[in-house]
Amino acid sequence: MDKEEKIELFLKGYEEGLNEAWSDIKNLVGRYEGWELKTRVESKIGTLYQEVESKRIDLEDNPEMLRVEEEEKTEEEKTEEEESEKGYDWEKHDSHLVLESSPKAGLNGFLTIVKDLELQGLFITRRSPAKLVEQYDIDEDGRYRYIWLSKEGGGSNSNVDIKGSSNSPSDLSNLSARMGEFMKEEDDVVLYLSGISYMLNFNKPEQVLHFMGWIKDKTQGRSHLVVSVNGAAVDEDFLEKLKGEFDNVLDRQ
Repeated sequence: MDKEEKIELFLKGYEEGLNEAWSDIKNLVGRYEGWELKTRVESKIGTLYQEVESKRIDLEDNPEMLRVEEEEKTEEEKTEEEESEKGYDWEKHDSHLVLESSPKAGLNGFLTIVKDLELQGLFITRRSPAKLVEQYDIDEDGRYRYIWLSKEGGGSNSNVDIKGSSNSPSDLSNLSARMGEFMKEEDDVVLYLSGISYMLNFNKPEQVLHFMGWIKDKTQGRSHLVVSVNGAAVDEDFLEKLKGEFDNVLDRQ
């Protein structure tokens, strides 16, 4: 299990734990109030340590529980890789929306298009360019540009440590302009975008949808567009409208 897989496994457990905790709180609030609610919550907190220790004993007695989950995850990832390579065509001048809990298939598809067709690629992502370069062993041959979605981001003079710059997630107008500038440089380019749920923290859903519609119009018929989004992290109505902006939707969730 590599570093990324360990992080994903930890986050999955962290998310499940939070969901269960808030579910318990919701149930308690619906049934009790005042001092009785306070007593019940304190009682729940008091049993957390015992529940964790009980789970530890279960895992120590049955360590195969961990191995089974790991093996299942590995088989699932192999299947996704095979489908990505054999069962999905990334080479069309289409827009592709990839629904996935973490940006893997979409990012790999983007890198495949850039490499196989020898095109210029632009990352627009919440993750720092330096981490992307390190994790995916991206060759710095001038083929890639980066726009890092960051609250500290500014205009084109906001430097980052890899060729590119940062942009505030709330400034979609500036982001559109810079993407337009990139597309003017080459007749055929590849755009990769993730961080839509992050944008929604700073913009109204209709603003983000308008932004995505603009990208679709600009790239249609002349460039490749790959967008990765965690469908579980956005509103269902927003997601359905977002799907309507794309030629192809690849569900990895």
